[in-house]
Amino acid sequence: MPHAGAGVIALHASGASLRQVATRAVHRAAKGLAGGASNVNAAPTAAHEPPATYTAVDAFELPVSAAGPGGERIWVVVVERGRRQPVSRQELEEQFGLTPRESEVALAMADRMSSPEIASALGISRNTARRHCERVLTKLALRSRREIRALVYPDDATA
Repeated sequence: MPHAGAGVIALHASGASLRQVATRAVHRAAKGLAGGASNVNAAPTAAHEPPATYTAVDAFELPVSAAGPGGERIWVVVVERGRRQPVSRQELEEQFGLTPRESEVALAMADRMSSPEIASALGISRNTARRHCERVLTKLALRSRREIRALVYPDDATA
């Protein structure tokens, strides 16, 4: 049984190999074109979220009695969404224009550190840490530390 993040895609495949069918299913899932599919949602939840990767984890051919128009074979492919890596300091700096210090602060905020904890860890005043936090939220167009955590750790269910 596929877990959350998996979907099922049925494809007509006249003369196609299983590898071709699986590749086509993964491509459709990644593009969000899974017409007739259940549980496939490739659309990112935020404009700055990296695209998901998909893998075909299982496939089977439907019996001849379920053949498509003109006797086409129908394959059912189970496609699973892969886990994404946490966002790095460099990505924060390049994608959002954060300074090196702001990217450090953003990662600390994503790790649920308070402004006083960030100040202590980075050797800066509490006021400076608070101002960095404000600038990070502004540059990322986010409103809370929880949203920063969701950005940095996209597959963390506790974000």
